[in-house]
Amino acid sequence: MSKSRTNVLKKITTASAVGTLLAALGCATPPAPYRGPDADVDADERWSAFAPQPSASNTEALSYAAIDDLMTSIVINMGMSLRQRLAPPPSMSGTRIRRGHTSSVWQEGNKVIFRRLDDRTKAAMRVLTDALAAVSKEVEITTLSRNEQLAYWYNLHNLLVVTEIAERYPVRKPSRLLVGPEQVYFHDAKLVTIKGRALSLRDIRVNIVQRYWSDPRVIYGFFHGDLASPSLLPRAWSADRVAADLDATATEFVNALRGVDRLRDKLLVSPIYREAQETHFSRWPEDFLEHLAKYAKPEAAGQIARTQSVEFAPYLERTADLTGGERQLSMNRINGQSELFGAWWDIDGVDVPNARPYRASDVAERVVSKKLADLRHRGRREKVYIIDPPDQRSSAPEVVR
Repeated sequence: MSKSRTNVLKKITTASAVGTLLAALGCATPPAPYRGPDADVDADERWSAFAPQPSASNTEALSYAAIDDLMTSIVINMGMSLRQRLAPPPSMSGTRIRRGHTSSVWQEGNKVIFRRLDDRTKAAMRVLTDALAAVSKEVEITTLSRNEQLAYWYNLHNLLVVTEIAERYPVRKPSRLLVGPEQVYFHDAKLVTIKGRALSLRDIRVNIVQRYWSDPRVIYGFFHGDLASPSLLPRAWSADRVAADLDATATEFVNALRGVDRLRDKLLVSPIYREAQETHFSRWPEDFLEHLAKYAKPEAAGQIARTQSVEFAPYLERTADLTGGERQLSMNRINGQSELFGAWWDIDGVDVPNARPYRASDVAERVVSKKLADLRHRGRREKVYIIDPPDQRSSAPEVVR
């Protein structure tokens, strides 16, 4: 039976000592989850309204063309990690001033160009977010196929993250944002209402998706807004590609230093795994190490195999954009003119004619271009072609459960 496709968004358009040291470099432990007034109510009872129906017969498919357009225009695809600790972007020419990222893994994970989003685009993002939330009034989400439901929750969660940060930008540490009259931390603030229930980002991740999907890959579909996060796709999530995209995001994250690193005989892993430790890795760390081994390439796999214990690394809090969530100012002179102060200087000494204005984001973009060129070179050098026999191909997408 062919699926009917409902474009519900068609009207939207979008133009330890180590720990202490790392904390000083912009890493920390994320805020503890907020315990709301119903925290002691039976969890299964509280969230049963969002449980996928076991015999869902609704073949309707949701179209996310508008989100595709948005993500394509605002996400920079950074490619795979080089598994190297790299220097942050250069400081300003002629000074020791350094703005933006200081993390040695700042080149990992896709980046959002928050600084380039104008008021019109932000307004369109908010309309798009509200429209996506309103889908639940037109479509009973729990009756859709499991992959359709998963794609919906990913798109809603990630669009909320991007929109909320964009409206408050510049934001250096999204997880530390205080939201609403009660001043609740970002991931625990009630940002959207679905089926009459106010939900937070953590509710969507933990209380819905991780509760009702047993596949540990599901954790990689959620963008947290910071360096610690799995990558944000440069397009919308869709039901027919959700399994393949989860494999890709899991592979990128596990083989990145922000996901899996090693310190002597300890494996340092991202704190985002802490949320799924109870639901998906009950035999810790055996289940977890088995999971990592499925996606680890040789270098990361060797580190995992030599590990005696697992520890959570400090949380990488800085915003996942090219400047670490800082407003960028130019301090270079162009024939004596300062962009920072917008005035002409009377100075002693020789001026620098035709000097290009300095912006940390521009320098970061050039550094990223070099990294991507290196990745392309490695890909050409190491390319392997795999052709599956015809009888092993399947036209039906994998169902994530």
